[in-house]
Amino acid sequence: MLSVKPGRGPSAMSAVGGIIGVAFGIFWTVTVFEATKGAPFPLVHTFFPFFGILFIVFGIATVIYSLTNTVSRDRMSVVDITTGEEESDPISRLIVGVEPRAQEQAHSENIEGRLAKLESLLEEHAITNAEYLEQRKRILEEI
Repeated sequence: MLSVKPGRGPSAMSAVGGIIGVAFGIFWTVTVFEATKGAPFPLVHTFFPFFGILFIVFGIATVIYSLTNTVSRDRMSVVDITTGEEESDPISRLIVGVEPRAQEQAHSENIEGRLAKLESLLEEHAITNAEYLEQRKRILEEI
């Protein structure tokens, strides 16, 4: 399995963005909490400050994740690239209806069939040896 990992520079910038998000969340929560203190509906006093708390929580999570990727030796991967042998792809099964391995096998059988057809055309003298070699090369390049 191969992993695609974020760079240290973009991770550091994400950490700065997370700190800004936490600061905004604190500012929002305090300001809105004070502004809605005398609100006639208690829901307003608790509902609007909740958005600031969300900013704080997500900002802290972003800072932790980003700083971990900035300073640690073993960064977390953003995307894992796997083969069908390592783990199957449920989306491929859902959309196409077959496992990736079965797709590869069908593609391989299709190429084998095309090569066999090409050989039979050569044996029947329907194509020249040069045409055979050119088409064979083209088919094999698809692998």
